Amino acid sequence: MDAKNYTVLNTGKKSVWGLLVLLCFSGAIAAQDMRARPQDALKAEADSNYLRALDLYNADAYDSAAYWFKKAVDIREELYAGNPTVELGKANSNLGSSLLLNGDYFAAEPPLRRAIEVFQQLDTVPEFRVARARNELISAWTERGDFDLAERMAQLVYRRAKEEGDLENTLSGLLNLSNLFLRKEAYEASKKSSRELRSYVISLIAQASPAEREDFYLDLYLAYAHQNLALGLTKTDSLSQAETYYLIAIPTLMANGDVANLQIARNNLALGYLRTNQLMAAKQSIDIARDLQQSFYDQRNLSVTEDHYGEYYLKQGEPAKALAAFQRAQAALIEGYQPTAPGDVPPDEALRNSPFQTDLFIYLGDQARALEALIETGKDYEIPQLNVYRTTDRLIDFIRENHSGGATKLFWRQKVMPVYEAAIRRCHASGRTTEAFHFFEKSKAVLLYEALAGNDALSRLPDSLRMHYNILSQRITDAEGDTLAYLKATDERAAFQRQLEQDYPAYRQAGMELSVIEPMAFYERHLRPEGKILVHYLFGLQRTYAMTLDGDGVHTFDLGRSDSLSAIAQKMVEYFATSSEIVNDPAGYARAAHATYLAFIKPLHLPPGPLLLIPDGPLTYLPFSAMVTEAVTDVRLGQLPYLLQRHPVSFIHSASLLDRGRAAAPLTDPVTAFAPFTDGSATPDYPVLPFEQDELSELQKHFAIDLFRDQQASLNQFVEEAASARILHLSTHAFSTTGTASPHIAFHDSLLYLRDLYHQQISAEMVVLSACQTNIGQLASGEGVLGLGRGFLRAGAGSIIASLWNVNAFGSGHILRGFYDQLGQGSKRGMALHEAQLGYLADESISQRNKSPYLWAGFTYYGPDEALQLEPCSGGWGWLWLAVAGLLLLVGWLVLSGSLWAEDA
Repeated sequence: MDAKNYTVLNTGKKSVWGLLVLLCFSGAIAAQDMRARPQDALKAEADSNYLRALDLYNADAYDSAAYWFKKAVDIREELYAGNPTVELGKANSNLGSSLLLNGDYFAAEPPLRRAIEVFQQLDTVPEFRVARARNELISAWTERGDFDLAERMAQLVYRRAKEEGDLENTLSGLLNLSNLFLRKEAYEASKKSSRELRSYVISLIAQASPAEREDFYLDLYLAYAHQNLALGLTKTDSLSQAETYYLIAIPTLMANGDVANLQIARNNLALGYLRTNQLMAAKQSIDIARDLQQSFYDQRNLSVTEDHYGEYYLKQGEPAKALAAFQRAQAALIEGYQPTAPGDVPPDEALRNSPFQTDLFIYLGDQARALEALIETGKDYEIPQLNVYRTTDRLIDFIRENHSGGATKLFWRQKVMPVYEAAIRRCHASGRTTEAFHFFEKSKAVLLYEALAGNDALSRLPDSLRMHYNILSQRITDAEGDTLAYLKATDERAAFQRQLEQDYPAYRQAGMELSVIEPMAFYERHLRPEGKILVHYLFGLQRTYAMTLDGDGVHTFDLGRSDSLSAIAQKMVEYFATSSEIVNDPAGYARAAHATYLAFIKPLHLPPGPLLLIPDGPLTYLPFSAMVTEAVTDVRLGQLPYLLQRHPVSFIHSASLLDRGRAAAPLTDPVTAFAPFTDGSATPDYPVLPFEQDELSELQKHFAIDLFRDQQASLNQFVEEAASARILHLSTHAFSTTGTASPHIAFHDSLLYLRDLYHQQISAEMVVLSACQTNIGQLASGEGVLGLGRGFLRAGAGSIIASLWNVNAFGSGHILRGFYDQLGQGSKRGMALHEAQLGYLADESISQRNKSPYLWAGFTYYGPDEALQLEPCSGGWGWLWLAVAGLLLLVGWLVLSGSLWAEDA
């Protein structure tokens, strides 16, 4: 697997922290009065437990130390909970430190948080104690892969410690940042932090006395800086540079007896040798790391050593030995687990509760690679390999359960995507197409599914609790730029959520459900009634796959190398950068659009008919309907053989997401529309959108609409209306890019950003975004486009129409008027958009130039393809339809009575 980053053991190695922990205990306990009250006896017992724990801690017996620290904590909580003391904070801090050093990263968090809470309540406690507990909390978060929280806290602690001249926590803060960046594969940032730590320590050494140099372990910190810098260089530059720093660090680690970090240095040096195929040197370094276990046993370092043996054997062409080593690496981290067969994997319960989940994720991937090598030699290990992939998939679900930050969840979604690609490759090669469906599904919109399941769970709570949860969530968003406020808000919501899970067991169960629908069940419910075919893509790092589902079952296709296919897709997308690109080069567009058809649709051998598409990667930006199905020489934009004419196309984010449906809301309002910029009274940053040219002007004539224009179209008005509107139509300005800038949509008085949209309560069955770029945004691996369209779905909307590029008043007006016309006649939503686009191309009053796909293909429909009942307004089409019906009745009566033939007689 990628990114084996084994970082320095910080915040607790005895060689650095033993003395500092001893200093936390001020003096020996005083002689106890034999006539002491029971409270005094309790205090004496707590102090005795505390001293015993300190002795064990400094003997590196962290498990036993944690036991006695916990006993001390329990008594001191009873004694001082109502009036916290320094002793209570110290006991919690040292309990957290012991658990951290014992590898119990999840268990370490509560006492460390409690220590911080206690210390902050005491005016007399110096800031360095708070910073120390925070640094250890950073280490716990980093080790369990919760990088968003870790980075926020690490930046805060380092900055404050440096400002206050807190040497201890400045050193730890820089080392924590370097470790963190290595673990999250931000190698340039890690090298920068490592170099900063190195320079800082060198400057301190130049000024320090020998005693100060020893007391603050400056030589060790310099070795840690060299060690992490070497690992960053191994990943990004060359081993020759990295090796120099490793060889500088190793003697210092040996001289200080820091055996644990010496093992890490030897393992990381071996990793560098393996990457450069220096196998003899790699084996020698791994052997040294193994031998060091005899003087200092560390289960995580042992697992790393075994994993590197596996890499060595793979390089040597001995996959069976590699497989055994990778399984030993897993067994080193799970007590009592002894694999005996190639497909053996740790049980789910052990994976769910392991503090080493991120390591096990790597080792399972390595096991799958060894099995792949054995399959290539002719071994029948396809079923064992798929079992490993299924287990890795479940493990990543367990990892996600323990993370709350959006950035961290997206990081791990990206990390698991190569697993899904490999699993689909194996399913395709072995003809196990039904199993491939599961991995296609898990590669899509899991976080969106999770969020909507959470929304449903919240909807089952009393209104007051649901409102309080939403308020806490909004505080997290509002505190985005303030680290302390953000962490406080995160803590408050986490505590509230734990209480909800305790008081309402069904809440947790509903919020965490994640079930993949069986393919034929999906076919029967969602495809067969409409004669649709599901087309599901996975745009992998190496290859791109497609899957189709129809009455004949699941079929998979290997479409080719992803880099080549990405270039084909990008070529077509470039024609939609501006409105003039296609009309200036129609022949070039026709070629590019035909090339995308040949790459992504033709290999699937689809019969004519409606398609339900789940795009991936760069395909999410493609207007599929505007692909060209045949090579042409006579290029007239209105008459090209568009995919639109063979296949009505609608989109979903995943089959499982569509199948789970949504809770029905009592919606009383008709179409609710907002047009904030029709009279020029808004901020001059936004140009006028003349109402007379807008689709709403026509829509208002025929359907009952609650219309809010200009000053009425405020953000507060939108928030008020969004909870009860059946259809929300926004004719406004919006902004988004494919970069990291936050998308937003404009109202007359304010902007609604994507991050705030997530906290809105939108119950509409459909939202129509007649605004620019509402279906583009940052492309998140495994989740799709993080744009406004997805944001409205995340907030609760049942379906969405959004744009892939800047909308044009002429084109969008025609298309959306036609769309509502079709809805009014009973068409289903996706088909209504399709018919509106066909009608646009067939309209002889529109010039060939204005039939550029830029003007008609920009809107996409995501959601269930169901009808919506629109209410006609007085004097509009409703009265016209009544008049027509009355006329037909009159004609019928006249025919029957013979009156129409009176003159002929």
